[in-house]
Amino acid sequence: MRHFSTWIAVVVVLASSVWQAACTQHRKVASSVVEVADLSVAGQLAEGFYGIEDRRWRWTADRFSVMLGTPPGADDRGAYLQLKFFVPDEEIQKTGPMTLRSDVEEVALPPETISKGGFQTYSREVPLAALQSNLIKVEFSFDQPYVPGNGDARRLGAVVHKVWLTSK
Repeated sequence: MRHFSTWIAVVVVLASSVWQAACTQHRKVASSVVEVADLSVAGQLAEGFYGIEDRRWRWTADRFSVMLGTPPGADDRGAYLQLKFFVPDEEIQKTGPMTLRSDVEEVALPPETISKGGFQTYSREVPLAALQSNLIKVEFSFDQPYVPGNGDARRLGAVVHKVWLTSK
């Protein structure tokens, strides 16, 4: 009976080790780059994102946020926040110029006024004080929502493709 108990203990220890290894392999560190159509990082889209369209982008609400991992070296040197997005000409014609604001861990970054449609990249330096965590909350807002009409009552911001942090 003693031999059987030892054998069971060995099996339990081995099974536990395998389980821990499997859990550790599946535990991911948050990415510092989020392509909004990539389902493997969709959990980092915190709020204000609509469904994937054309397999590569999403509309956002006029307020949206994302969780980003801190890129290597950023907690010592600082980083840049970048947002790659598109604003249709029709949106600017309807709303007029829009101001895009962002906060990184509640630190406000300089806003940008968008006065014409097209592809845009918003890029701002992020101070060290906002990069002291492994998971960074980034919030964006447009001062004027775009409501397309024709049965679509969503309060839209922009068509977003990618959000990322890069080390300086």
